Amino acid sequence: MADQLLTIPEWINRTYAENSRPALRTVRQWIRNGLLAAERHGRTYYLKPDTLPRQPYRI
Repeated sequence: MADQLLTIPEWINRTYAENSRPALRTVRQWIRNGLLAAERHGRTYYLKPDTLPRQPYRI
């Protein structure tokens, strides 16, 4: 079975508890900064359900 792709709001709802959800803008920043893997189709980002944010590398 092919992996189901989720939009950002769907992914946030499945991944985080209601009282700890990041803002949509924050998740978009994670994607742009390479902390979160996503596919872009047109103007919409899609994520796999099991995708988790990477920890940023700090010096």
